[in-house]
Parts: sequence; C-alpha cells; structure tokens
Amino acid sequence: MRLSEMFRAAGGAVRLRAAVAPPAPAGEPHPGRLRLLDIADFRRLWIVGLVVFAVRWLEMVVIGVFVYQATGSAFQVALVTLLRMLPMALFGAVIGAFAERLERRRRK
Repeated sequence: MRLSEMFRAAGGAVRLRAAVAPPAPAGEPHPGRLRLLDIADFRRLWIVGLVVFAVRWLEMVVIGVFVYQATGSAFQVALVTLLRMLPMALFGAVIGAFAERLERRRRK
C-alpha cells in the first residue's frame, strides 16, 4: 500500500504510533539493536553495497589519476569526472520517481 493510499484510508489524518522498547538490563545490548544484522541476507546486502560504493569511488579516483597523467590538465580531470557523474545527476531522481510509481508486486 502506498503512502498516499494509507493517507486516504485514514481519512486524511495519519496517526503514527511509536514503538518503544523497554530498556535493556545493564550490561546487555538493546534488544532491537543489531537484530537486523542477524539476518544473513540483510548482512550480505549491506556488505555488497559497501563494497560497490568503495569500488565505484576508487574507480573515480583511478580514472582521475589516469587522465591527469595522460594530459597534465586538472580541467580535463574535472571534465571527465563531471561527464561520468552527469547521467546519475540528470536521470537519478526521474528514474527513482518512476520506479516508486511502479507496482512492486505483480498480480495474477
């Protein structure tokens, strides 16, 4: 159910309920903290996401060093960096909004 559908179903007023966990005994971790890390798929998702993030930025640095060594121009390094990030800047929000409008589950 989308947020707008939930808003309409509540008659235009959304009431948020706060889930407050009882305090943890002294010396023990909070029961809700790090519970998600017990799920193997969640852990793998975050590990892969961090690796992809690091590799993507390392690639940007390496390409910048390569362009600078090949041309000796800081302007061309900036230009190549800008051109590599341009598609994400131009289309990221539009594609994100489009993906949000798509129905996530297929109905039979």
